[in-house]
Amino acid sequence: MQVQQLVFSPIILELHASACVAFRRDSFLCSFGVDGFFDEAGPQLSVSPTNARALAFYRKHGWRDLGLRPGRDNVHLMECDVPAAVGG
Repeated sequence: MQVQQLVFSPIILELHASACVAFRRDSFLCSFGVDGFFDEAGPQLSVSPTNARALAFYRKHGWRDLGLRPGRDNVHLMECDVPAAVGG
């Protein structure tokens, strides 16, 4: 039996954005049994305003804080430009 080694590589957003969204969408389907990822999350990111380390990380990587997520009082909506192939 051949043993395969797991390799972690950095994500290059311009090359891997579509795969990242597809993997997240699949994890949503596995978790909730429906393909409602974009209904729930939209093509953007939510983060707690009290999570200073996460906010600093996202800002460092080009994400913009849009303020409170509509309809929520405990998470901020973050936005980052990604290649056009990503989304619905």
